[in-house]
Amino acid sequence: GMIPAVIKRYAVERGLSVTDYYDSEELQIKNSVPTAEGAIGACIDKLPMTVSGMKAAVFGYGRVGRVLSGRLRALGATVYAVARNPRDRAYAYCDGCIPVTIDEFKLSPPMCDAIFNTVPYQIFDRDFLSKLSEVSPKTVIFELASACSGVDMKAAVELPITVVPLLSLPGKTAWQSAGNIICSVVKKTIYERLGEE
Repeated sequence: GMIPAVIKRYAVERGLSVTDYYDSEELQIKNSVPTAEGAIGACIDKLPMTVSGMKAAVFGYGRVGRVLSGRLRALGATVYAVARNPRDRAYAYCDGCIPVTIDEFKLSPPMCDAIFNTVPYQIFDRDFLSKLSEVSPKTVIFELASACSGVDMKAAVELPITVVPLLSLPGKTAWQSAGNIICSVVKKTIYERLGEE
């Protein structure tokens, strides 16, 4: 899982067949459930309020963002779905969220108790964090993006804004479910490969 490109190249150069189970769309979709539930668990542990009645923003409305938004709404939160893609915002609207573009949110951030970031590039720069600290000084940012942090951590510490990194949640919060998901995808991949030979 998550095999570095250099290893894949090395294997191919030597005539070896390499399959990265993490490339499976099925695995990534199924992994969004333990990721979302782990993020909500961290939110419950960190904030002095219930999810019911809170205002939350979810940045990114892909696999994880959509599942997370749905579960937050089911628990009674008001959810701003912050997404660049008009299609994602349309889905968010249909799912009962408040769709907002990233630029709109950055220009005039609403008061939020929690922000969940699933976007793997820096959105929360110093200017944005500064605006956020004026509107919602007690907002907690939960960082779920695995490729790199979407938050300027130096600025967050100086302002100060609380950022909670939540990487590799499936294995940390629901290891049995995460293992079962991996196992089912690996078995399916093996049977498919054997069927091709």
